[in-house]
Amino acid sequence: MASTEVAEREAAQVPALRPTPALEIEAQDIALPRLYIGQFMSKAVQDQIVKAGAIYSATGQDDPDPQVLWNQGDSDGVRFYVLSLRKGKSIQDNGELVLFDYDDPNAPADAWVTYNYAVAVPSVEEDVPFKLLLTRTGTPAARNINLILKKNATRNPAWATAFNLTAAPRENAKGKFFVARVSQVEAVKAEVETAEQLALMLAAAPIEVQATEQPAI
Repeated sequence: MASTEVAEREAAQVPALRPTPALEIEAQDIALPRLYIGQFMSKAVQDQIVKAGAIYSATGQDDPDPQVLWNQGDSDGVRFYVLSLRKGKSIQDNGELVLFDYDDPNAPADAWVTYNYAVAVPSVEEDVPFKLLLTRTGTPAARNINLILKKNATRNPAWATAFNLTAAPRENAKGKFFVARVSQVEAVKAEVETAEQLALMLAAAPIEVQATEQPAI
């Protein structure tokens, strides 16, 4: 009888195993894809993976497998929804875009205003947002986006407005290039619902913006 009591006490002293915590991957832990316009100097164009003037997604200029979303001559563009905007300043240094906070006193006086959007492109990817960086020649497109969002702000959240992204050829003394063209289009209900979920995800875990970025658009 005594031996049974000892066995019971020893069994009770064994600690319960702690469950393995769930894998938690949030927005700032992911190399979010970025929307690019294929410029003649872009690595993907130079490597003949993407055509000049195309809109494609990639995690960076060195991504070996960019996804083409639109080519020159296609009827439809890339429909997207704005989830957030971070306004900053930037300069180009050895082919890289160095970003500063908008009110950073260390930003050079001749720095460009930069608009760093997080956008949803539900027709391409429903689970993660994309980054869309507009600066220099992309400034008119950014101002158009911001104007439309400002007009709609009293009626709907930003992510309820749909935009269409294409690219147009331009030329100056430095050569030929492509600029972003953005227009408002009719939103798709199911896509708006996806954009809302991505917006909530970003609100809980904001995207980290790196100090140095490759030029995008």
